[in-house]
Amino acid sequence: MKYQKKLKSRLIYVTSTFFLALFTSALICTQFELEDYTYGFLTGFLGSIGIIMIVSIVQYNKMKKNPDLMRKEQIKEEDERNCMIQQKTYSLGLRVVILINAMIAIVFSFIDPKIAMLISCELWLSVIVIGVLYMYYKKKL
Repeated sequence: MKYQKKLKSRLIYVTSTFFLALFTSALICTQFELEDYTYGFLTGFLGSIGIIMIVSIVQYNKMKKNPDLMRKEQIKEEDERNCMIQQKTYSLGLRVVILINAMIAIVFSFIDPKIAMLISCELWLSVIVIGVLYMYYKKKL
């Protein structure tokens, strides 16, 4: 029963995200005059988000209708080994992304200081978010 509620909230989330991407795409494409590159980029980006959300909606609806499939997914998500693998993957992946962003910021400091500053700000924002989340979960858990 608890997993059904979790599945229902995920379904609401992905459906909302799909309609938000659809609305944003329609709004941007009809209300703003964009260069072809920007128009193409936004169409591809928001279209990709829409497709991912449609696939997620179909998967969650299948699980909702099939209790065996829902149980298999629940076991897969709540298994300690899988949770540990996922946690280590995300942790290492985040460290690699931060390291790559730092290297990109250094390289762009020679090419274009504005882009280097933008990447540095994104890097610091990531570090601040990680720190805040760390403090939150340290107190919560």
